[in-house]
Amino acid sequence: MKTNAHAVLAALAAIAAMTMLAAGCSRSQDDAPEQAAPDAPQTLPRDEPILSRDRAEMPAAASADADVNAASLGFDLPEGWRAVAPGMMRIAELRAPVPEGVDASEAAEIVFFHFGPQGAGSVQDNIARWANLVLDDDDEHADPDIKTHTVGDLRITEVLLMGDYMSGMPGGPQTRKPDFALVGAIIEGGPEGPVYVRMTGPQPVAQSHLDAWNAMIRSVRATR
Repeated sequence: MKTNAHAVLAALAAIAAMTMLAAGCSRSQDDAPEQAAPDAPQTLPRDEPILSRDRAEMPAAASADADVNAASLGFDLPEGWRAVAPGMMRIAELRAPVPEGVDASEAAEIVFFHFGPQGAGSVQDNIARWANLVLDDDDEHADPDIKTHTVGDLRITEVLLMGDYMSGMPGGPQTRKPDFALVGAIIEGGPEGPVYVRMTGPQPVAQSHLDAWNAMIRSVRATR
């Protein structure tokens, strides 16, 4: 019986020890400091939308120290000339300075046109359209001076017309401006089709810029 009693006591002692150990482990886990939850991923604010600008605020086609770009053709900008926001149907537009003593409103206007790969008719069609804008003293269409040359792979036809210039949109009202000059260039062979360049202004003003015009036209090159 004593042996059995000793065995029971030993078993009870073992059970008690195991119970205390379990309680201690449970208490240790409860007393352990709570680990901080990982930070949630930060949500960044969305970018503000880029505000659209009207045409008057948009950068012009060129600045005083940059090339003029027109349908993948590049031109050197003559000294003193400046780019302005192009008007309707124009892909680039420039103003040349007026000579000393001439009103600023008489500045020569240089415009660039592009009508897609097919162009706007033949070279002769375009020369005829320009000639229709300039009248001689007999109110007949002025006779153009025409010359053709090449710059690299580009074929250039240049036109000079002098007389009274009929200013205005095709089919709309026109204003007759006496003693004007129209200088034009049709540039064929560009990556995107023909480009048409036209300078108009009072004859003395336009003539004062012919050297700069010639240098600009002869600087033409494909930009792609």
